[in-house]
Amino acid sequence: MLHCAELLHCTLYLESLDESNLASVSVRLAKLVQDGAVVSVDLIKSCAALAHGPEPPANLAPVVRTCHALLAQVERRLPFEEVDSAKKGPWWLVHLQQSLSPGVFARLAGSLLEVRLTSPPFISVHQALARQHEWKYPLPAFKMLLESQGSSTSALNLLTRVINEAREVNWKSALICVSSFVSLYSDADQKLSDLVRAWLSQALEHQEPETLLLCFVLIRQLGHASSTAPYASWFRNTFGSKHNTPCRTPAHFSYLLSFLNQLVQHEPLHCLKTHHEMPPYVPEKLRSELSDWRMMLFTRIKDLSNSNPGGIFPSEQGTRTQEQQVQSDVEKAIAHFESSKRVHELVMKAAICRKKYFDSHFIPALLIPRSGWRANDAQTRLIDSLLKVGKVSVGQFEAFHALCLERKYT
Repeated sequence: MLHCAELLHCTLYLESLDESNLASVSVRLAKLVQDGAVVSVDLIKSCAALAHGPEPPANLAPVVRTCHALLAQVERRLPFEEVDSAKKGPWWLVHLQQSLSPGVFARLAGSLLEVRLTSPPFISVHQALARQHEWKYPLPAFKMLLESQGSSTSALNLLTRVINEAREVNWKSALICVSSFVSLYSDADQKLSDLVRAWLSQALEHQEPETLLLCFVLIRQLGHASSTAPYASWFRNTFGSKHNTPCRTPAHFSYLLSFLNQLVQHEPLHCLKTHHEMPPYVPEKLRSELSDWRMMLFTRIKDLSNSNPGGIFPSEQGTRTQEQQVQSDVEKAIAHFESSKRVHELVMKAAICRKKYFDSHFIPALLIPRSGWRANDAQTRLIDSLLKVGKVSVGQFEAFHALCLERKYT
């Protein structure tokens, strides 16, 4: 208040702060903002002007460092998702935009955006794939921050830089920010599509799974936010033709199939159906791998579409209870291993595509010792093989042996 009355400059107050009281000051400052106190935003404005403005005199360097530290603390606590009746964004952000120079506000906006996109709660990018349809709406505050960058190119560069460089990303905020970008700029569809196309080529050439996954996340968010860019059309146009695909070598095609294969267990149903109905083009030598992948897709689609799906192996006796189906699956899995010395491919696919059934029903039934158990019989060797590939835990394997010994099957 003394600062606003021009009785005391805020630099004198800032000089008195140190690391021990910065946190408490930022909490009180954010609380004042929440309460609608304009004076609190004036202090934030002064800090921003010092931190993001022209080069200050040398004697103010310690104060500038304090401003950066205070802003870093308070930015994480500011109320962000509230909007006023005119949907212009939070009042404090509007006040800062109106009272700071465009250059200073643009730099502050970049800092605010980075804070929002890298603050908890965190989820994995695979979890974001399944939930991103929930976050297709734009947010006025994000539109303000992006618009301050001056152009769609600068805004997209800022957004993608933060996502690429962050150790952890708040994917809810990041995807809402992408939707805000799409709603803000008329050329956003083309800008995002061009960026994804370039990243796809890079990811396939250098086998970068994080970049490839980010391409799919961004293009799907574009499909959610814009009616002119559906994901199904993009996938067909990008991978469906020999002439359009970004894959240029057999290694590219093989890597793409491997990536899509790993994605199956995380995919929402509509994406699984898109991939199954419009598979990517692959050379003749990879048609078998493509067929296996489509079979996995079909199994996963069936599992998600049916609340009471069948077992791992096709039933030959019509309708069965789940208990009968599980017992049949176990017997067939053991019989196949005994004859071939290999885990049946349907069992391995079920571990990915039918994970709930596999973990909750098949494995517990498999770990029940059969009558006449021997230390090296087919059941034990099958369980050991599943242990080696991480489908049975060490604890489960040890409990199986303990149960066998307890029942004196030896």
